[in-house]
Amino acid sequence: MTEVRSGGLIDKSFRFTPYDVVECAVPSFAAAILGVQRPASFLVGGTHLLVVGLRVEPGSQLHGALVSSADRDGEIAILYAVGPRGVINCRMQDYRPAVGEMIFAVCTPTGMGRLALRTRAT
Repeated sequence: MTEVRSGGLIDKSFRFTPYDVVECAVPSFAAAILGVQRPASFLVGGTHLLVVGLRVEPGSQLHGALVSSADRDGEIAILYAVGPRGVINCRMQDYRPAVGEMIFAVCTPTGMGRLALRTRAT
């Protein structure tokens, strides 16, 4: 059964409201503006979490810094770094990413913004 609201079809079997659809789309727009790869997003206990991928740029704050330094407030969990050295599990060892490596993390939308700033050249 479908219902028309705010000019769109909402499938009642999923119990989505127009607000839910908009709320889920906002991180995609923010990621696009920041140039972040965002392959997935999901809700956990009402908290929106994103899986993101960012390339470490030369001169960025994260280049050569321990990945644990990126998460000071519990909003970013860097999982993997991928580059010439292979795939590094950053949860098993504290790692210092090199220029050009892609880091993949789970973070909040606010954490995504902070992480994007830390991977950009300063």
